[in-house]
Amino acid sequence: MNSTINLWDYLLSPEAMIREVKSQGEIEFGGIKQLPQHDRTVKTPKYVEPENIYLIISSDTNGLNTGSFFVRRNAFMSAFIDLWHDPYLIRNEFTFNEQDGLAHLIISHPHVTKHVGIVNRSLINVYSNEYKENDFVVHFAGCRTSDKDCDILFQDFWNRRTIIDTEEGVPRLRR
Repeated sequence: MNSTINLWDYLLSPEAMIREVKSQGEIEFGGIKQLPQHDRTVKTPKYVEPENIYLIISSDTNGLNTGSFFVRRNAFMSAFIDLWHDPYLIRNEFTFNEQDGLAHLIISHPHVTKHVGIVNRSLINVYSNEYKENDFVVHFAGCRTSDKDCDILFQDFWNRRTIIDTEEGVPRLRR
């Protein structure tokens, strides 16, 4: 919800990736295990090589969390998104639908795993009950499937947002 954050400096530059991406970040299958490979935990590479990170994502107690993630635009990721959208993965009875479909692809294919960067969820995927002033973005996880009044919750955060005005090309905060 902080629109003044420079994404390059915050997460996307090589220096930021080295700082924020977890070395040997763990990737687990969050839902009901359907295949033998779903029982294992895989780790991202030991050394963070920014030029090889094509997907930046976080995880929580349910495995990977697709609430917010970053994708590098290239041929590999274009093919990967096509695979992730495969009807088998979409229609499969995964507990956490697209999250488990994504975890399946990453866990089952080491060539994919080496292009994944795991970051702390607080960087790109803060839940509404954990939100602190100036956090980058808030994620209303499970909002429509819980007892929360999503419209009131959304309106509250909408009213807190930071709007940027520009004066002669220089960003200025306005509340």
